[in-house]
Amino acid sequence: MTTTTPEVGLRKVKRIGTKKIYAVRVLPPDFKMDEEGGGDTQFFFYYVSRNYKPVSSECTKHVWKRAEGQAGPGVVRNGFDTLSSSRDFLLHEKDGKIIAVDILPSNAYTSKTSAPAALHDLQHIEVVINVSTGEVEFVAVPVGVSKQQLQQLIGELDKVDMIQAGDTLGGAFYVHELQGNRVKISPPSRGSAGRVTQMD
Repeated sequence: MTTTTPEVGLRKVKRIGTKKIYAVRVLPPDFKMDEEGGGDTQFFFYYVSRNYKPVSSECTKHVWKRAEGQAGPGVVRNGFDTLSSSRDFLLHEKDGKIIAVDILPSNAYTSKTSAPAALHDLQHIEVVINVSTGEVEFVAVPVGVSKQQLQQLIGELDKVDMIQAGDTLGGAFYVHELQGNRVKISPPSRGSAGRVTQMD
C-alpha cells in the first residue's frame, strides 16, 4: 500500500503578465448596466496615481466588489476608499482591465523614533494571501522596510504557486511561519537565520 505525504504549505495561483500600477488613493467604484438588458454589466475602478492624477479603468466584478466593500444594517461600509488614509494600493492590470488589487501600508518607517510603538519590536513582514487570486494584503511591516522592498516581495510571491516555511523568495525574503493564508516573512535586512515553524 502506497501512502502519500500531504503537502505542507500554502498553494496559490501565480500572477504572470500583469502590469503593476501604484495608487496612493482609491475612490468609490461604479458600474454600468447593459442598456439592452443583456446582462453585460461593466465595472469601473477609480484611483489616484502616484503622480496624483485621477484615473478610471474598467475592472472585474471581483475587484469591484472588493473596492465597494460591504454595507448593511449595523455594518459600516468598508470599501477601499475608506482605507485610503492609511493604505496604498498596487493594481494589477491585464488587457486594459484591473484584475487584482494588493493592499500596502501608506507609511514606511525608517526609524523607531518616527514609528508607532507597536512596530518597535516587530521582526517580520506579515501578509494575508488570497490563494484564488494571488492578492496580497500587508497587515504588519517592521521598521526599516521600504515600499520598494514590499513591491519586490509581491513580485516574488507572484512567481510561485506554493509557499512553505523555510523558503527563501528571490534569495532575499525568508518564510518563517504559515498559519492558514497568513504568512510571516523576514525582510532582507534581517537575514535568513531563525527557527522554521509551520503553524497549524
